[in-house]
Amino acid sequence: MSTPRKRPLLDRPPSRAFTGDFSDASPGQLEKVMPKLGEVYELSLPEQARWWVEVAVELGPSVFVDPRTETDAVARYFDGTSRGLRWLYDVVLDKRGGNFDEEGVYLALADHLGFLVGAERAEAMQRKSFGKLCDLILGPKDEEGVRDPFPADEETMRHSFTVAVRFLRIGAFVSQQGVDESWTMYCFDYDESLSAGLNVSKDTYQRFKGEQWVDLPAVATQTRVGEEGSQFKDIREFLISDPWVRAGRVRWIHLVRPSTRCALAVGQQYHLRVHAQHLLSRLDDAQPQAEIYQRVNDWSVIVFPAAYIDRASRESFDNYKAWYHKVANVAQKSGSKGKTFEKHLRKGMPPMKINIVQMKLIIFWSAEQDSTVITVAGTPKYLARWDTPSSNSCQSWRTRMRNLCTCCKRRSDGGEYEQLPGSEDCATDLEAGEEESTIDFDDWEEDEGLDDENVIEQMFRQYELTNEAEASTRFEYTFEGVLAQLSEPNSILRMGTHIQLGLRMLLNRSTEYSYIAQMYTVAINHLRELLHSETHGHSDLLISRISAAKRELESLVKSVEPFVDNVLPQLSNAHSFAGLSNSQENIADRLCRHHVFDMRNNFHQFVEECKTQIAICETIMSDYDRRAQDQTNSLLNFLTVITFLIMPTQILTGLYGMNFKHMPELRWKFGYHYFFISAFLSTLAAVLILVC
Repeated sequence: MSTPRKRPLLDRPPSRAFTGDFSDASPGQLEKVMPKLGEVYELSLPEQARWWVEVAVELGPSVFVDPRTETDAVARYFDGTSRGLRWLYDVVLDKRGGNFDEEGVYLALADHLGFLVGAERAEAMQRKSFGKLCDLILGPKDEEGVRDPFPADEETMRHSFTVAVRFLRIGAFVSQQGVDESWTMYCFDYDESLSAGLNVSKDTYQRFKGEQWVDLPAVATQTRVGEEGSQFKDIREFLISDPWVRAGRVRWIHLVRPSTRCALAVGQQYHLRVHAQHLLSRLDDAQPQAEIYQRVNDWSVIVFPAAYIDRASRESFDNYKAWYHKVANVAQKSGSKGKTFEKHLRKGMPPMKINIVQMKLIIFWSAEQDSTVITVAGTPKYLARWDTPSSNSCQSWRTRMRNLCTCCKRRSDGGEYEQLPGSEDCATDLEAGEEESTIDFDDWEEDEGLDDENVIEQMFRQYELTNEAEASTRFEYTFEGVLAQLSEPNSILRMGTHIQLGLRMLLNRSTEYSYIAQMYTVAINHLRELLHSETHGHSDLLISRISAAKRELESLVKSVEPFVDNVLPQLSNAHSFAGLSNSQENIADRLCRHHVFDMRNNFHQFVEECKTQIAICETIMSDYDRRAQDQTNSLLNFLTVITFLIMPTQILTGLYGMNFKHMPELRWKFGYHYFFISAFLSTLAAVLILVC
């Protein structure tokens, strides 16, 4: 395996080992900066972070730290690449007539970078922080307070400007309160002999695989950046540090539901383009897409629609597989076949939990020489949350009669479909609650508080579901397979490239869709068997769950199809992930191709299986509607026959029920008997008419 090339420091600041001596530095080895900026590099990481935060705070308010405008600020003010910042330098230089001075620094900060909001030019240029920034970019003043108009060559000033602006932005972001509590990120550096930041566990957990329960290694809880045991004691130090001088060949950074400020700070640190920072700022609304580059200093990005089976659902599926294997062995030993085996399956099938969580996942990977992967997890939400009833949950005739005679909105059942907050029913309830009363949270303690108990219940239920969804998509669970492989010293993943790491993540998440398809297949078949069973009395609930499964499968297919149609072809058609020709393709590159091939197969199999199950659900619902219609028609036919048979009696009853004074039949001695004889004979004639 070839050793990755060391990244030229052309587009990034020098490392903390900078000495200020540029005499032996060539343009391809080290980029020149102003001496004052070099002195800042020589400070320790905590001192550097404190220095930039102080300058950013003293400089004054900026538009991108205001929550009301931070989203709009992304499009206007942010481009983390050196190319964009150098272009800005050239624009200001042209406006200043070829002389980049203090007026040019103010023009760049106030008009193009979103700093000094609401500040007057004269007042802003007198600030101490503004002078510090000018010292870094333009050089210090002499004893008479005059700056050298030509302190260095143009390229040195240009690069000093880009570096100072980038760190000034990071300082403005991390100066806000609550950074350590609200910003969650992980950092790992690894190669064949190093796994910095990775915690290894000796615990195991059981999964049913093949024909038996097996013990698998459990993934340890990983340490977040800023926690005790992390490589960095503070998030500010991590963001100020040089990301390309840490130990290890491959670097992996993970962000958990980052705020806009956190996303933009990381974007500045890793020189992300405007489009990439846009995706980070609107992660939950981003659609599956891909941009794959092989050029130097360009980041490739993939937006992946991840789906998860939570722990409870996975355990129930493992229990089902163990039960099925046990029943199959018993049937095989006893020689049961066909309908006898089906009776065994129907008799004691354990209930299954269908709990599916969806979340957007973004994966960035750098060019080959940087060997960096950035993963970002969005906000998780439940797509499905219901149970299949047990095969033994049949009803007696007393229970059926009680359900028929009971008028209620919902019936209590252990396997009932659970309506998630945010659906149409809940939206209707919320709208009705808003029409009845308006909630004023300011006067809650003074008034009676929240009168609508349904609204309060939905709020707490949504909070519980959010916590459960976050627990099901936590970092260790999302990258369980990757972390397990990285914990092995001689694993292929640790010897591979960063691109292999990113594609392995996508492959593992695509495998989850195969489990989801299997779960829905088993659940739908079980519901169909119960629906056809004569002992189960919850047909309406069963058909509602089948309808819910159909909607959920359609939603999954809808979320996956853009990835299959747009992203997978780009991965499949990429000539070489490492920028090598076919003759130079190494083992890591071939593994990447195999990962893409397996991923494509997983998704195609999932989509086809989902479409099959959707068709089965439609058939089940159409058959159920047809049977219900047939039952209704049979009932109407029965009532029609009864009505026809009693019609003669009704005619006679109406005839002799009239109040005329002269009705001779009323005075007959045997008139009463004649009436019933006539009624019987007319009814018998009606019967003969129907029969004949």
